Amino acid sequence: STAINYAVLNGVTAVVAAGNEGPGAYSLGSPGSAALALSVGASDVPIQESTLNGKIGSESSIELVGMARHYDEQFKNLVGKSYEIVDVGLGYASDFADKDLNGKIALINRGDISFDEKIMNAKEKGAVGVLITNNIDGQIGVNLGESVNYVQSFSLTKNDGEKVRSMLAAGKNTISFSNYSEKQTEGDHLADFSSRGPARQTFDMKPEIT
Repeated sequence: STAINYAVLNGVTAVVAAGNEGPGAYSLGSPGSAALALSVGASDVPIQESTLNGKIGSESSIELVGMARHYDEQFKNLVGKSYEIVDVGLGYASDFADKDLNGKIALINRGDISFDEKIMNAKEKGAVGVLITNNIDGQIGVNLGESVNYVQSFSLTKNDGEKVRSMLAAGKNTISFSNYSEKQTEGDHLADFSSRGPARQTFDMKPEIT
């Protein structure tokens, strides 16, 4: 950051990436946090988003937003179907040890490892689907698309994830799907994964450009 600042003071225009450590505050790294640089954050784009309603126990309005699927799968084909849910924590390979996921849905917390790895670990253990709960307010806002390495996967808000775990603790472990719909997201916002300020020490508001 010091080198960038000196360069700007000597007439150089410095444009640097904010980084990909979001969505938390104070997640800017160097040189994205340089006071005199123009930091650029990643922006999202409009995408077609698939949603379903999930019901588990007395919780009948769990919002499920499509994140990933196998090429051969269609989210709408889940309507009217029910599956058992198994909580596997953060979704490390070791979290699946001694747990039967065959033909079931894995419930996984966001964090530590990539969404891609979480989903592939679940698929390897025979899961037919994945529910990933956010660790901050709001939806995760990530669409991984299609891959032979994926199974049908959805994001849940932190609040809905807590509701599902409450039902699991009460012995209600079957989720049913209904109300399939599609919508296009607005796009052109700071991407969820993009690093953001305030910058540490200087408390500058960054990124300046998205």
